[in-house]
Amino acid sequence: MTIPVDQIIFLLASDCFKETLLPTFPQQDVEEVTAIARALLDDMLDGGSNYYMCVSFNEARRERTQGALFQSLQSRGVGTNLQRRIALMIQATPAPNGAMINACDAIASIAGRLFWLEFDALHAPLTLDLLDALAVVEPLGLQRELPCIDWGAAWLNSGSTWDSYIRSMMDGIDDAPVYVFQDVLAFTVRFDFLSLWKRHLGEERFAQIRSFIETEANLMLNDLCPDTAACIDLILAAI
Repeated sequence: MTIPVDQIIFLLASDCFKETLLPTFPQQDVEEVTAIARALLDDMLDGGSNYYMCVSFNEARRERTQGALFQSLQSRGVGTNLQRRIALMIQATPAPNGAMINACDAIASIAGRLFWLEFDALHAPLTLDLLDALAVVEPLGLQRELPCIDWGAAWLNSGSTWDSYIRSMMDGIDDAPVYVFQDVLAFTVRFDFLSLWKRHLGEERFAQIRSFIETEANLMLNDLCPDTAACIDLILAAI
């Protein structure tokens, strides 16, 4: 039995995974997230050493842990977009639902038509500022290139004190966090090219692209697929 918020806390507390999960967020915020996740792990175990034997899996404990996570993120000034990204990862664990997958596909499709300036396939108006922003991100393309790493081996061989500590909690299933990480990464990589665009452009200029995709998606999907349209808003808010 696993609880999604716990699985994401394991990843955020690690040294092996956090940089690849959150590559475009401010380093100071990522370090705050790591510190919060590590404190919550100690709190969850309450002096124990085995996650599966010592942690309560009831709904009250899940709500308490998730509430403490987001209260700490807010009180320590972690950026709103990063808070939303963490919430999105929890929501997509153990697997994103159909509406989320459709939302990723819609975002990629709209961004692709925008990137290639397929004017006839777009409904929302394009501004000169938006076109200028697109010219800046043209070299970045429409995909986030992932590092070519054997994550199973990287995790099991990590000499980090915290990675060793997390492995020791897994009741002999040392590679359990690897599978969660790979599933989360497979989800976020579908739209993380936009995170690269944002890092390159800055929030103010990227906001034009985000707004365009959101408007275009709403024009296309609000009436036909409201659940997908709502997921698009959640994903774009987490970039």
